Amino acid sequence: MALDSAKKAEIVAKFAKKPGDTGSTEVQV
Repeated sequence: MALDSAKKAEIVAKFAKKPGDTGSTEVQV
């Protein structure tokens, strides 16, 4: 599943529990 950087950042920001949290289960799915 390829996502451009802007879209990925948007999704990460949406699902992250806190800013910079890329370790959340939702983010990794």
